[in-house]
Amino acid sequence: MADAGALYGLVGGLGAAAVGGAATIFGPLLLHRRQARQQRALQAFQDQQEMIEEQRKTNAEFASHAHSARMASREWLETLRRIAYDLWARRRLDIEKTDAELLPLAKKATEHWYLLATASGIPRGSPPGLLGQGDYLRAIFPLDGPSHADKYLDELRVLRSNTRDSTDSYGCVVRTLNAATLTSRAIVLRDLSSAEALPFLQALLTEAEAARRRFVDFAAEEASTAEP
Repeated sequence: MADAGALYGLVGGLGAAAVGGAATIFGPLLLHRRQARQQRALQAFQDQQEMIEEQRKTNAEFASHAHSARMASREWLETLRRIAYDLWARRRLDIEKTDAELLPLAKKATEHWYLLATASGIPRGSPPGLLGQGDYLRAIFPLDGPSHADKYLDELRVLRSNTRDSTDSYGCVVRTLNAATLTSRAIVLRDLSSAEALPFLQALLTEAEAARRRFVDFAAEEASTAEP
């Protein structure tokens, strides 16, 4: 019995030593693994928070540009409406004064298009259909053929109906208001007759308003879906 007790004591001692040795070896290893898991979890959380903050800043920037674009396009459209009203009333307008009113508005609204495109993260080149005065008049009202005004209006309507986001729809606004600006200048300069061009100008302004409403709807929808 004494031998058995001694044996049990030896086995117990060896077991205790083994457990103690295992604790000495695996304890720090388990602690290191737990700390590594905690560090990875913390890093993942921090990365997620940074992504959320970056997206929040991007959304805020886009919303700011969309608001500025809405204001700029409204001011441009309202100025063109007033000029169209004066032309319908057969008031004689001065081209320098007309340009002083319209061209800065056109420049500002177009700049907002570039800012929107940049904020959207999709390179877009330039707004479609921006032509110089002479190229525009030759394209729409050629001297040696019938007017292409109706065809051009149809193209604008199709372009507007096919837009899928606020940047594209605002491009339609810029394109249409640019066409209305060039038409107004041509009437003031008497490069186009009022009888031929005024109905076209009015149709352009109506189309510009429709494109602008579509842009505003897109911008509101995108802002609502971007909210966290």
